Amino acid sequence: ALDRRAGERAAALPFTDVAADAWYAGAVNWAAARGIVKGYDTGAFGPEDSVTREQLAAILYRYAQAKGYDTTQGGMAVREFSDSASISDWAQEAMAWAVNAQVLSGKGNGVLDPQGTATRAEVAQMLMNFGEHVGLTQFHSKSNKRVPRNPIGIPGGFYCFAYSASSSDSEGASLVTVAHSTRRSVSSSTRMCRPYSST
Repeated sequence: ALDRRAGERAAALPFTDVAADAWYAGAVNWAAARGIVKGYDTGAFGPEDSVTREQLAAILYRYAQAKGYDTTQGGMAVREFSDSASISDWAQEAMAWAVNAQVLSGKGNGVLDPQGTATRAEVAQMLMNFGEHVGLTQFHSKSNKRVPRNPIGIPGGFYCFAYSASSSDSEGASLVTVAHSTRRSVSSSTRMCRPYSST
């Protein structure tokens, strides 16, 4: 659960259909307190309801925002799908982000199926995609690439860029590889190391 990943729980009970002693109450209330889940207009959460693909995209989008991750990926790749017009109004921004950030992909034949049920396999795939493309990386403005966030177990570490030799300007060259390092290595015209907090 995302609340386990964040290591916190909330005590509020915002939904009319989530009992205080329900096994999932802590996780639901933690997510609601941070605006990650919002429930229905009726005030219900719908704990037994299936989750649609656009609902899951919205949950991950809000979680990324709550964690301070970059959610400003540009592009309108979502419009390339033949059924993009069926995306709910409230999910437009989240779905555009999910597609651009490579969290969500289509189901073949140019179909995105935003209101279709997210199967357990699709949920697992989207969570993995989120970890690889959003949760474990950050945008590096000078290279215009996504680079690793500081991995657990390497406090104060560095990420090191290896640039292509096609340009003598390391800031403008193409980023070809990224590696973790526990100390700053010597930088050169084709290699540069930065602290994880530097973007």
